[in-house]
Amino acid sequence: IDIEECLLTTDLGNAVRLAVRAWAREEKLEPYDQATGEGYLRHLFYREGRNTGQVLVVLVTAPGGRFETGYLVDVLRRFPEVRSIHWAINDTPAERTNVPTRLLWGEEAIEEELLGLRFRLRPGAFLQTNTEMAERLYGIVRELAALSGTENVYDLYCGTGTIGLTLARDAGHVWGLEISEEAVACAIENAELNGIENSSFFAGNVGQTLQELAEEAGPADVAVVDPPRAGLAGKALRRTGELQAPRIVYVSCNPTTLASDVKVLRDEYGYELRRCRPVDMFPHTPHVESVSLLAKSSSSAG
Repeated sequence: IDIEECLLTTDLGNAVRLAVRAWAREEKLEPYDQATGEGYLRHLFYREGRNTGQVLVVLVTAPGGRFETGYLVDVLRRFPEVRSIHWAINDTPAERTNVPTRLLWGEEAIEEELLGLRFRLRPGAFLQTNTEMAERLYGIVRELAALSGTENVYDLYCGTGTIGLTLARDAGHVWGLEISEEAVACAIENAELNGIENSSFFAGNVGQTLQELAEEAGPADVAVVDPPRAGLAGKALRRTGELQAPRIVYVSCNPTTLASDVKVLRDEYGYELRRCRPVDMFPHTPHVESVSLLAKSSSSAG
């Protein structure tokens, strides 16, 4: 699709995309056709640290080395902000960008800054795409968690540790749980990068390993959950309710599953929904993030 300007990215993002498009035309590289499985170019994956100015680029293609990698690197190095250039091959029909990459030039990762902390971003690491609103989101999480410096905090679906590490300065200890081993490795690295020592991160399925974490970490004073669009669902929801944490801060990207999860936490585990703050993470779309505070109701406190 011949787009001159994408309104979702920055001027720099558009310039990088146009430069790669001109390079691809010069090299006579055909776009991939998902219907026929023919063609070569599949995706250009672009990450920009909005607060650091650092850029990571991944070219995703079908199998085969049909271009001279050094020339692509030369094209992208014209932009001084580009610090990391990768190439990935997707050999499946599915439209996937999160595939193993090969570093062509530069650093393995770039860094972004959120709420005064530095976070290393590799190609496969998750971070909210809207940096400004991510900071607002994490600020609301801190507000609703209302930490005093001594609390035992569980950070479930912790990803690369962004929420947990922004809470660590006000907590006794933060315990993160995440199914992606790559993300957990990033979380540990990010803790070291920021000199945060009161945090621990573990790889595991929340529903299957939360009980094991509780035995290691002790009772939770606050549980922060940031599940995927499907919500907590099934065993993860039950295990979270069974923690009996005095406060749960629920970060949701799907109001429908949030509503069903809150109903279960209210009816079966004695929680009340005290506050819910929407965050417009995706302007000009119907999607919205929200941060909710659930607390044990007075009738269930005993």
